[in-house]
Amino acid sequence: MRRLASFRRLLSVAALVFCASSCGGRPANLVVVQVSGLLPRITELYVTMQLDDVPAKNSQPLPESGPSGFVVYQQMERFGIEVPDSTQRLAITVKGYDTAREVIRQGQGSLELSQSHDLSIDLVSP
Repeated sequence: MRRLASFRRLLSVAALVFCASSCGGRPANLVVVQVSGLLPRITELYVTMQLDDVPAKNSQPLPESGPSGFVVYQQMERFGIEVPDSTQRLAITVKGYDTAREVIRQGQGSLELSQSHDLSIDLVSP
């Protein structure tokens, strides 16, 4: 059950996205998530994942994210996730919170990693 405990921290978004577009490639296990439907009221995204239909656990959680996900505060429209090399399918759920910690918008998406490493998620009203 190592997969359940395996899920690396959110990578440095700016560096990954910059390198993916200018370094001539990106790591094979990097997934770039494009988020649309953001509103100015949204101050953070809470992201949870499933790897091959098993809920992922954050091996380095922060107090604000807990062990089941991670939080994106900046550059919410595009961020990178590094998944274990053997992962075949990735499913992501994103919730957009305001400063009162109310869900303003949410969305989900999934991806077969043998076909693509780019995932678009559209946030809509709950």
